[in-house]
Amino acid sequence: MEWIEETVENYWHIYSDGKRADIPFLTDEDKVYARNSVAICAFQCRVTILAVTINDTHLHAVARAPEERALRFKERLRNRLYSYHKKGGHPERIGGGLYFACDPIPTRTKLKQKIIYVLRNCLDFFPFLPGEYPWGSGNLYFARSEIRLGKPLCDYSRREQIMILRTNTLLPQDWRIDGQGSVTPASFVDYRQVESIFVTVRAFIAFLYVRKEDEEAMKRDVGRAYLEYRKLDDLRQTGNRLSQNLCKHNLRMAPFEARLKVASRMIRERVAVKSESLAKALYLKLEDLDRLI
Repeated sequence: MEWIEETVENYWHIYSDGKRADIPFLTDEDKVYARNSVAICAFQCRVTILAVTINDTHLHAVARAPEERALRFKERLRNRLYSYHKKGGHPERIGGGLYFACDPIPTRTKLKQKIIYVLRNCLDFFPFLPGEYPWGSGNLYFARSEIRLGKPLCDYSRREQIMILRTNTLLPQDWRIDGQGSVTPASFVDYRQVESIFVTVRAFIAFLYVRKEDEEAMKRDVGRAYLEYRKLDDLRQTGNRLSQNLCKHNLRMAPFEARLKVASRMIRERVAVKSESLAKALYLKLEDLDRLI
């Protein structure tokens, strides 16, 4: 009998570029802010985080949510981190901006692989097990050694909560804060769902031992996907500026004919060529571009 892979929906690999020259999470303070931001933005957007790792140059997360919420989460996270560096006087730390890709995860096997990929992401520079890395969620699953670490939010006054977490959002009062002012991963990472995905400790450990060539192939796929996302993002930013100039509308809200006009201008000025990427960036279909001479 032929084996059929089980498909899944609404799972996403959300990540920034690991090859960028900028170092947005250089210090522990940066990593604290980044982890808190993942927790806060996920709560605000009603996104479930299954795994997260924050490295000096980038971060990775596996999340579950409908596409609209996942996209809102990554944009809100990006804006919050950008604002943090801008207000801190270090906009150069993120160059032109910290961009995130959001790749769908189509099957249960791919989902397991991506969770492990995120947890193992620290191994390029961290010489110990992923569960020992302080800025990941690897020590939660099955063992949950840190589940009672930190003080619950309810032990802090409302004013103290706002000062520590730098948000006015009223967060769950059973969330815990460690000695560095960071929301503990056990507070916002759905480790129980991850355990139900792998079913057994044995399966989880088996997936942790990835062949080097398989991991390198996955890194190449992630790199290609990120470049494609940046291409789309860059095209969309250019199109949005043109849309504002031509019809005083944000690109997403611009009428269809206005978006066609933007596409025509971008092609005429050699900013882009007729392609699926351009159509997607301008919220059009590829066949819509066939109308253009």
